[in-house]
Amino acid sequence: MSNLFMGQGIASPCKVMAMILAREPRMPAPEAVRRELAKTHHVKIDHAGGAMWAMDVDGQPSFVGLMPMPIPWSQLEGPCATAWWWPEATPICKASPAHFVVSTQSDDGDVFAANLRLTAIVAAFARAAEAPAVYWGAGAVVRSTVDFAEQADMATREYLPLRLWLEVRVTPEGKNDSFFATTGMTAFGLMEIETIAPRAQTDHVLDRMFNLAHYLCDSGPVLEHGHTIGLSADERVEISHRPSRWKRPGNVIFLSW
Repeated sequence: MSNLFMGQGIASPCKVMAMILAREPRMPAPEAVRRELAKTHHVKIDHAGGAMWAMDVDGQPSFVGLMPMPIPWSQLEGPCATAWWWPEATPICKASPAHFVVSTQSDDGDVFAANLRLTAIVAAFARAAEAPAVYWGAGAVVRSTVDFAEQADMATREYLPLRLWLEVRVTPEGKNDSFFATTGMTAFGLMEIETIAPRAQTDHVLDRMFNLAHYLCDSGPVLEHGHTIGLSADERVEISHRPSRWKRPGNVIFLSW
């Protein structure tokens, strides 16, 4: 859990990682990456030879490695199939012959600072490499590089790019409803969120779930079992902690509309 929520003590370094699907098994020009990343971060490329780069980004060790093989399709098939925002995900991701692994950290244990830094490095590298897509493994999310980089450009601590870090999976539930479930909240030391709601309100529910996820990222695990939260002036949602319908470890936050 991030020291944002701990309030005291010495946190362990927080290490985070993501993958970039490559168009070809070749590193981009180092200067192109450095120039793009230097627009918003202090960056020094210590080593940029062969298949491994070592960088210092905002004083934190960061690495990029080229893997001359595809990401196993068993990892990507599910996220591509559920990427309702990107219908072309399956054929584009399946055609990638190689990938890059990107990692960074925050010495103070701040998971959000680490993920914001990782987002910036991934966006800069993916642009320079003209990569087709990004796979954010912690949330099992695939995004096109264009989409990822555009959202990364707007990312701040006040406006976390949760749609890059989390997925809300939507599956039919009965005749008129859908089941909604986040993937990726546990990477921040928080419970996942699940709910069942009318299919006709899908866009509304998705917005509310991302808003609630952001609230939890800002405030920590403050929503207790039995609480009621108002997500708008005339809306009240009951909170319960219960086992996941997907049989995930631990409890989830279930929203009752």
